[in-house]
Amino acid sequence: MEVIIANPVAGRGFARKGTEMLHSDMLARQVDHQVWFTESTGHATLLAQKAVREGVEVVWAVGGDATLSEVAGGMLGSGVPLGVIPCGTGNDLCRVLNVPARMPLEAYRAQRQGTRGIDVWQANERIFLNVAGTGFDVETLVHSRRYRKLPGSTLPYMLALLQTIFTHKNVHLRLTIDGETVQRDVLLFCMGNGRYFGGGMPAAPDAILDDGLLDVVTVAPVPNWRIPFLLPKFLRGTHIGLPITTVQRAKEIRIDCGEDSFFQLDGDLLGARELVVRKCGQPLLLRAVTPDAP
Repeated sequence: MEVIIANPVAGRGFARKGTEMLHSDMLARQVDHQVWFTESTGHATLLAQKAVREGVEVVWAVGGDATLSEVAGGMLGSGVPLGVIPCGTGNDLCRVLNVPARMPLEAYRAQRQGTRGIDVWQANERIFLNVAGTGFDVETLVHSRRYRKLPGSTLPYMLALLQTIFTHKNVHLRLTIDGETVQRDVLLFCMGNGRYFGGGMPAAPDAILDDGLLDVVTVAPVPNWRIPFLLPKFLRGTHIGLPITTVQRAKEIRIDCGEDSFFQLDGDLLGARELVVRKCGQPLLLRAVTPDAP
């Protein structure tokens, strides 16, 4: 049996529509399956644990990156493969996995055969699969929640981006990266297992999902008026070559903000003063995209 775990509100409700499409297709194909909808934060992890206990063949996560991470949290070490049906707003991890976004049937059919493993990272008691960090992107994420009722997905983000440009304050971090400690102010601090955040921005363009390392990207402060001129480089991934940007690969990162602050983990916010990030012991088993998928 296959199980679909769906966040019905992801993608402003598109995940529910995508689930209905997938359910109808699986019925037509006579695939033995069940559909389980999440009801609150953390519920996806509990449902994934239930699916594993019941011995399902595969779990399909329908939603955004945060939903995918929650489902993965209930499946680590189980040997049950997880399929990705990206129906959220950003859908950043699927860009590296070559899974089509907001195309539920195409995504499902592309992953019907084969598996692959990717690294999973633990940040305090939480996990993330794609990208974590703090700074400018987190401020934008916080502001975007104030505009979430506005139509579309681009308008709320653009308004939040403009607000952040004018109100941004640099973050002071005490960083211990693989045993070496430094203190610095940052515009942006990003830890990439995947390459993209913010709906397709290649924050860590050289990151690899299964190399056992995080690409740690640090961007030094600049005057706020310069930020709009740097955005095109971030959109293309060429910020990596700027003098204000440093990149290193690491196995363990400890971050001390000195006070309570916000971090983002796969687009979900976590409030903490300190964050300890290290790789989980076992990779996550994913359905792989087949080159000849119909």
